[in-house]
Amino acid sequence: MDAATLTATVSSSLFIAGFVGGVARWYVKQHSTEALKEYLQELKPNHGGSLNDAVKLEILPIIKSVKEDIKEIKGDVKELRTHQIEIVKDLSRLEGRVQAHIEEPRLKE
Repeated sequence: MDAATLTATVSSSLFIAGFVGGVARWYVKQHSTEALKEYLQELKPNHGGSLNDAVKLEILPIIKSVKEDIKEIKGDVKELRTHQIEIVKDLSRLEGRVQAHIEEPRLKE
């Protein structure tokens, strides 16, 4: 192979590689831009149709409701613990009376 043929082969190979690279770059840019636009469109409010609106309209009220339920349950648990403490105190007083009643006849004998 002489220099002219080698130069022509290398230049034509570089031209084909550049053309294929350019087409691939254009294709990726076109399709990724369209996909990115669609994704970004979902994040913009459009009167109930976007992902952002769905979160605000559907998911956030559910989370708020669950938080309120948790607060209510915590209040109920505190109330039950207070009643439990009162019952334990009453039970220990009753146990003391029963114990005193059991020991009382022994003292009389």
